[in-house]
Amino acid sequence: MTNVEMFLRDYWHAKRSIGRLKLALTEARAAYERGAADVRCTSSLQRVGRKRSGGESAVERAAILLVDELGAEVKAIEKRLMDERRTIAHIEAVVAAAGLHQQEMEYVRARYFDNLSVEAVAQRMYCSTVTCWRLKKSALEKIGAVLNGTRPVSACEA
Repeated sequence: MTNVEMFLRDYWHAKRSIGRLKLALTEARAAYERGAADVRCTSSLQRVGRKRSGGESAVERAAILLVDELGAEVKAIEKRLMDERRTIAHIEAVVAAAGLHQQEMEYVRARYFDNLSVEAVAQRMYCSTVTCWRLKKSALEKIGAVLNGTRPVSACEA
């Protein structure tokens, strides 16, 4: 597998990862909200950044720490989600900057973005596998030229 193919495969991996992260984010937010609702702060308990002062019990301190950890987990998932979306946008920008023909673009979307086999792509495009290999070669050359900087990248800046 070439560097260009690995670059394009990152789209599929990022897309899959976004699905998982959205689910994890929903679960983490729900746990955070449940935990925050369960923590009953006494009138003397005051939040000071991540530290608290006051006469809270050991159970109250443990609950507060758990809620803080859940909040940090939510933020970490949101950051990873943003990173994956940025990866997808970058790959799409590079592919757009490559100036692929319609069939080449269809091949790239089916093969790398939808993760279909060459045979499945050939069936979807109503062509032979030999034609798919030709489309693959020309598309990867164009995308590789953008990645290597030998082709203008003005549309690629993300």
